[in-house]
Amino acid sequence: MSSNRSSKSFINDIKTVVFDIVGTLLDSTGTVIRETQEMLGKQGIDERTSKEMAEKWIEGQSSVQQAIIEGTQPWVIEDDIRRYQLSSILENEEIRLDHDDFEYLANVGRRFAPWPEASRQLNDLSSLITTIGLTNSGFIQIIEACTHGKLRWHALFSSQFARTYKPHPAAYKLAIDGLEIHPSKALYISTHPWDLRAAASHGFRTAYLPREYAQGPGPNDKFDLNLESLDDLINLLQRCIV
Repeated sequence: MSSNRSSKSFINDIKTVVFDIVGTLLDSTGTVIRETQEMLGKQGIDERTSKEMAEKWIEGQSSVQQAIIEGTQPWVIEDDIRRYQLSSILENEEIRLDHDDFEYLANVGRRFAPWPEASRQLNDLSSLITTIGLTNSGFIQIIEACTHGKLRWHALFSSQFARTYKPHPAAYKLAIDGLEIHPSKALYISTHPWDLRAAASHGFRTAYLPREYAQGPGPNDKFDLNLESLDDLINLLQRCIV
């Protein structure tokens, strides 16, 4: 773990930890790829082709969310974006799934698998400091995903309630205003550099946590903490408790 400040001095200022969830604590991309390969394998489609379709599905969802952030498209909840994008890809590839199989795959976001140790680490952190989740997932979707992944929170916010998506400023203000958080005393943890940049613009302290599939930091990115594991933060908090 590296820090731009004295670790103990820095961590003593932190009263709240705010997490991005999808990608950071839940392996969203890996889950989508695995479940797409499994479902399309029943149709005789090879794993490489299924993986390419899963990646297009993810990219299509991100493009729609970006259009919503920019105001060029009306707000749509993430579940419906995912369902529409899947339907479009299957139609373009002339693949037909029966209703139950389609609905199961379309709702993959409710079964995102947690990264190894994420449930235990979040539980350990929650015993030391207030932990809050802030996600682009719809509220019902993320409740089911966190239940499935055994992720427990002191509070959980969905950008659904701001009718936009991160990194739109309104998404971060949900947590700031909803819990009267002082961003300078809150640590925002994410695997997405774009998410951390936006959080920092609101005054949050930031911690980067690398995960597979996520785009890495740019050459000009600077975060308050660069974690190798959430256990780094747990150990730091434990040492700072008097």
